[in-house]
Amino acid sequence: VVCAGKKIHETLIEQGNFGAENIASRYVEECQLMSDLRHPHLVQFLGVCFLPDSTLPVLVMESLLTSLDDLLEHNPDIPLSLKRSILADVARGLVYLHSRSPPVIHR
Repeated sequence: VVCAGKKIHETLIEQGNFGAENIASRYVEECQLMSDLRHPHLVQFLGVCFLPDSTLPVLVMESLLTSLDDLLEHNPDIPLSLKRSILADVARGLVYLHSRSPPVIHR
């Protein structure tokens, strides 16, 4: 499985303009939320790790080979039926997120 990581940018923590504790707390909340989400049309959360020489957690998730935007932009000949199928899959994932309590808003 190829993985991708998401971390808090050190500049946000160093500057402290947004409240380092608040940023770290919200990041932990995001990790906890992601760990509960299971759906075939969502990128899968795999865990959290700490890189050497860092106290900041890195959210680890499944990595896709390309983004949907890049796929559609660089492949103009994709059949309309496949585009419809992709759109339906995206909608299913969003319905899953929005039907949770409280709803999860994709950003």
